[in-house]
Amino acid sequence: MGNVETVKIKHVFTELLTVAAGASGELEVTVAPPGKRLRLIETVIHFPAGTEGQLQIQVRHGAMPVIPDTGYVQGDDTTYRFDKQWIYDAGSPVKIYYNNLDSVYSKSVYIAITVEEES
Repeated sequence: MGNVETVKIKHVFTELLTVAAGASGELEVTVAPPGKRLRLIETVIHFPAGTEGQLQIQVRHGAMPVIPDTGYVQGDDTTYRFDKQWIYDAGSPVKIYYNNLDSVYSKSVYIAITVEEES
């Protein structure tokens, strides 16, 4: 028999997340499908001008921070690219935690998460 090539399916999830003044919470981006795992392969987070470092973002596996390892990603007119890989087992959700420290104005962030399905 010849060589068998494994095809990995990639998914890119994009979000424009606008967080109300003083709000915090979690957004479920996707869930690893039954019988498969998802490998996080790239995360891009862009804070537009005017965010003023007041919006905290974290990619999580359950309650555990994945990006960044500790603390939060914050910025103003800044783009961050993370190549950190992480495995989400079947049924595990990929989540984004957000916290707007500004008690007067809503803040927005653009997030792109690339995952790859594994058997």
